[in-house]
Amino acid sequence: MIFGIFIFNLLGTLILYTKNFEINFFIENFKMFVFFSLGLSTVFSPLLLKKSLTDFFSVKRFNEKFLNSKIYKKINFFYTFIWDILFFILTMIEFNKFPEYLSFIILFLFGMIGSELFLLLFLRKNNIPYKKISKNYLEKIDDDEKEKVILITGGNRGIGYYISEALLKKGYKIAVIDIETNIIEKLEINFTHNNLIVKKCDVSSDDEVNEVINYIIKKWGKIDVLVNNACQIVFKNFLEKSIEETKREFDVNYFGYLRLIKHVFPYMKNKGFGIIHNVSSGVGITGFPEIYGYASTKGAIEALTRSLNMEFKEHNVKINVMHPPLTATRSSKSLGISVDMMKNAKYVGYKLADKIFSIENVITPDFRTKLEFYFSLKHPFKIGNLLMLLKKNQKNKRI
Repeated sequence: MIFGIFIFNLLGTLILYTKNFEINFFIENFKMFVFFSLGLSTVFSPLLLKKSLTDFFSVKRFNEKFLNSKIYKKINFFYTFIWDILFFILTMIEFNKFPEYLSFIILFLFGMIGSELFLLLFLRKNNIPYKKISKNYLEKIDDDEKEKVILITGGNRGIGYYISEALLKKGYKIAVIDIETNIIEKLEINFTHNNLIVKKCDVSSDDEVNEVINYIIKKWGKIDVLVNNACQIVFKNFLEKSIEETKREFDVNYFGYLRLIKHVFPYMKNKGFGIIHNVSSGVGITGFPEIYGYASTKGAIEALTRSLNMEFKEHNVKINVMHPPLTATRSSKSLGISVDMMKNAKYVGYKLADKIFSIENVITPDFRTKLEFYFSLKHPFKIGNLLMLLKKNQKNKRI
């Protein structure tokens, strides 16, 4: 990569100073051009590349080396742009003159094209599909790609069910746990026990969680991805809801997540990689009337995820949040907002399943949801009040 940038910037310099066919000028100063190109290539590029290559090849075996979009952007933009700016400034200072703007554009484009070309050659040489750069961190590039083991909590219905269904169709090994399994068990008709584990489990019970994790590890030997999706929500206003009911919400929605992470993380740490998705909610940012307990748990999950992400990073384990939009599920129907304003659970589940190996800090099923998340962060009280108005309007329509 360094050699490629060096060659293309050297050629860019040739064009820069021979635009009027002043070839003698280039020949006379050839050593200077080589000095600048080689010097910047060997001094600046390695410093910038060192951190990226650590992330670029972040797991132990070659067939588990994966690409991620942040590294791709660094190589194509940061290295090339900064490198060329420095090179441009130094050469201009040396000759005390500034060429036409077109020369600078040509120089910059040479660097961009060079970086892109050498990246593509590198990917081709190592049999890494170009398309895998954009999203995936843990998705293998060889024949055992489908051997990934994904654990999903709260997968009996709603978003969790459709994430499970979509991943099973892709051929992954899926373990689903929930306090009820009557719906998810129907998938056993179409998918073998080699690809699907369904277990009843209350995530608020240490013993039950420990038992199911041990079963998965014994059968498949690992857990690559955890999707924390179990949910408990009580629809009551503040005065009506008891402390015990709120504790139950926390025991499932917060401590349930934490309990699963406690059991799964050691296996991911020992293996050298893993992904943990904590399914959150916009109400954890904006609040919502009559579900203060649930909203509080989701706010706590946001803070938990950010904190653990700092701790887990050195172990090559990524933990992030999944933010679905308002989705038509059994629990959300009691929010009092029109179902017409909610997304279909199958749509959301399948879209999130497509991003199961994403290491973005916040995962949304689509761009619209990402915008909604952004505005919720920027204006939590305004968006919260807007949701409350939608609830009131729907209530008035029923009356």
